[in-house]
Order: sequence, then structure tokens, then C-alpha cells
Amino acid sequence: MHILVALTVVLALWSTEMTTGSVAPSVNQSLMITFGGIALLAWLSGFLSWVSSRCSWIQTNSKPDSARHRKFEQMFVASWLVIIVAIFGFARWGNVIRENWNLDRYFLLDEMLLVLPILFPLVVHWWIQSRFAESSDSIKNRQSFRSRLGYVGLRMQVYFALSLVPMVILWAACDISRLFEIDSIPQLKWAMLLGAFAIATLFFPWFLILVWPNQKLTDQTLLKRIQQICDEKKLKISDVRVWKTGNRVTNAMVAGFFWPCRTLWLSDGLINMLTPDELDTIVRHETGHVRRQHLVLRLAVLLLPIAFAAIFLWLLPHQTQTWISRLGNIGIEASWIAWVLIPSLGLCYLTWALNWISHQIEKDADIEACVLAGQGTDGGRPSLDHQRVSNFKSALQKIAAQMPGGVRKRTFLHPSILDRATFLSELSEHPEKLRDFRKQLAHNLFLLALVAVAVGMAFALI
Repeated sequence: MHILVALTVVLALWSTEMTTGSVAPSVNQSLMITFGGIALLAWLSGFLSWVSSRCSWIQTNSKPDSARHRKFEQMFVASWLVIIVAIFGFARWGNVIRENWNLDRYFLLDEMLLVLPILFPLVVHWWIQSRFAESSDSIKNRQSFRSRLGYVGLRMQVYFALSLVPMVILWAACDISRLFEIDSIPQLKWAMLLGAFAIATLFFPWFLILVWPNQKLTDQTLLKRIQQICDEKKLKISDVRVWKTGNRVTNAMVAGFFWPCRTLWLSDGLINMLTPDELDTIVRHETGHVRRQHLVLRLAVLLLPIAFAAIFLWLLPHQTQTWISRLGNIGIEASWIAWVLIPSLGLCYLTWALNWISHQIEKDADIEACVLAGQGTDGGRPSLDHQRVSNFKSALQKIAAQMPGGVRKRTFLHPSILDRATFLSELSEHPEKLRDFRKQLAHNLFLLALVAVAVGMAFALI
């Protein structure tokens, strides 16, 4: 969901930038569509949540069925996207903020108001959902209110912080560039933007420490086990943090490209649920992402098309106008190119490439969680430790039990628990397939780079 939120914000800002200088014809009409859309989403969220809970109560007198709940959630997300298109495409909310009201003169104010219709309906939706997810006859009203606040706050941490913190840094750099008239010096402007991007990328773990409720890991036994795993993997972790979620989240991650700011995050729910051996395999999985350079691969998937487009424009600056002229000759206007072709091409690429690479590197990190330490059998080929495979599959099954959809649920960034367990079982029985998998992964990454080059050239041409 945080990927969808980030893409929606980026496309909304893109549409606003493409219509810079054009005022909205009717501010009142824009306000009616914007706030009417927000109210409609709030009503739809309440209606779907009520129907889901009533259907479940009639049939099982329990919490909503996970399959039905997912369908209602998909209906809400689809409606949310349609309303966002209406707000920015027809109501031209971005033009009202920047052109009619001239709020881009104030630092970060226009960006905050631009994303308000995108983010506020989600907050209202989570608040309505929390009534059904957190309600209990044994909880008093005040405790229930605090529990609902925790439910909403947790989702804001997950879905907003991961995507919006880097964006706010880039927005701040753009506003500083504009307010101090640095735009007139392109070299200085791009240097500032690149510096802001570097800060957002390199120091992202420290920003998470400021935003998420957390504390240092104080369990010395667990710290020693983590240090042993890092020594075995020959990598460094500067800090280990416990994400305090009230045991609502069972997850782990590594944030940071370079070890001075690289942080391992373990949620309190994960630590309290898993045995020490199971937790070891989760730590091995997360450190495997670092050892195999998965963080760099994901960033490369996002940036390669943009980088190749910039290089192509620098080498052949006149080719772009030539292709735009050719498209204009067949009736395709430049505004249609900016509004439809480029966003559609970028969205298709990201949807396919990021989904594919994320699923592949998760399986690659699963191998790292279970592979024998620093050695292999079968003529030097790496092989899996069967006990670690068992511990890791047990940990995954416990995590899946806390998720709606269970072991069969796939997400945009993760294959299903069932697929991952089947994959590890197959590698355990046939160790020779492990090396074949990594060879195939390397070949596919090369093909993905070629696709990124083609997409980058297309960006430059259109």
C-alpha cells in the first residue's frame, strides 16, 4: 500500500506541474468536487465496514471473514483512486492551490495541501475500520479510543512515513530553490536536488528513528546472536531498534545503504512471538538483503530509466523535439504525451519491474537465511541447512497466522508464504537448483537492465 500511496502522490504532483500557469476556471466547483469526494469516500468506508461486520456476525458471530474483508478493501482502494483522478484531473485541485490561491509562495504549504485529498480519506478509512477491528465488550470507551488511535497511528507510520519522509526532503529542496531564486542557476538547482536526494537516501534510517516509536534493543543475549550472524555474513549493522507497535506488527527490516547509518528493525510482536532459533533465521534473512545488495537493486530498478533518459537527452538533445513533432503530425498533442503516455509507461514499468525484482530477491534472501555458514557441499556448491530451513518455515507460518489471507496471501513486494516454503523445500531436496536459481536471477537482471534502457529511451523520446 505504501508503494501505491507514493505513486499516487507522485502522479498527482506530476499532473499539477504539467499544468503550471493554468488557473482553475471555477474555484467553488473545484472545492465542491474535492470535499464531496472526500465525504463520499468516508461514507463508502463506513458502509463497507458495516456490511463486512454484519455479514460476518450473521454467519459466524466473529470478526469479518478475511476474504470478504479483502474484497471490500479492494473496492475502497479502487474508489479512492477514481476520486483522486476526479480531484486532480477534473476539479484541478493542484491548480487551485498553486495558481488561483498562489500558495506556492509559502514553504511546503502548497505540497501539504496538495496531498491532503490523497491522504486524509485513508486516515478516515482507518479510523472507521478501527471501530470494527479493535472493538470489544471488555474494553471501556476511553481504552477503546486509545486503541483506535494506536490502530490509525500504526498505519500512518507504515504507509506514510516510508514514502513521504523522502518526498518531504525533496519538496523542501525544491521550495528553497524557488524561494531563493536558485531556479535561475540550473547547475546549482540540480546540485541542491541531488544533495537532497542523497540526504533522503543515506540518512533515511535516522529519519525513521525520529518518526517511529522505538527503543534500542537491550536484550544482550539477542544482541550477541545478531552480532554473530553479522560477523558470519561479514557485514556491519550500526544499530538494532525495537519498533514498538503494541505487538500489532510482526515484521523486520534493514534500512540503510552504508553501515554507519544502517539499522536493523525488529518489531516487538516479532520478538515476543518467535523462538530464538526462529528469530535467528529472520535476522539472517534481513542481513541477506544487505549481503546480496538487494537494497541497491531496488533503487536501481527505480532510477535506471530516469538515468538513461537523462543521458539520452544530454547526448541527443534535438531528438526529443523531432519525435514530439512526429507525434504531433499524427494528432498526438504534447499535453497528452505529458499527461498520459509518460505516466502510463512509467507506471507499467514500475508495476512489472518492482513486483518481479521484489519477489525474486525475497527468495534470494530466504536462501541466505538457510544456507550453511561460509561453506557448501556437492563440489563446492552452496547448500541449505535443514534445521535452519525448518526454523525459518516455522517462523514464516507464525507470521502468516497474524496476517489476513494466511499462507496463500501474496503482496506487491512479497510472494506468498506457501510459495516461499515450497521453494525452500525444493532447494533442500535438490541442492543443485540453488546455483541454477542464482544464475537465472543474474541473467534476468541483465534483461531487466536492457528493459530499463528501452524505457529510459522512450521517456526521452516522448
